[in-house]
Amino acid sequence: MLAAADRELKTAGDSTKIIPGHGPLATKADLKAYRDMLAAVSGRIAAQIKQGKKLEEVVASKPTAQYDAKWGRASSPDKFVEMLYGNLKK
Repeated sequence: MLAAADRELKTAGDSTKIIPGHGPLATKADLKAYRDMLAAVSGRIAAQIKQGKKLEEVVASKPTAQYDAKWGRASSPDKFVEMLYGNLKK
C-alpha cells in the first residue's frame, strides 16, 4: 500500500482528484497524509517486531492512536495493526 501511494504521488498533480476505496474524493494532499500515516504506523510496528514483541503487545501499544480519529473509522485500528504486523513479520 505504501509503495502504491508513493507511485501515485509521483504522477498526481495538485488538481488531481483521487477516488479512494472508501470515503469521499481525495486530493494529492489527502493521499500524502494517508501515505505518511501508513509509513509512521508501519515504522512503529516494524520497530516493535525487531524488539521481539508479540502481536498482542504491539496491538496493546496502540501504534495507530494519533491517527484513529481520522483513519480508524474505515476499519478497526486493532485489525489494521494485526494486518500490518502479519505483513511486516514475513
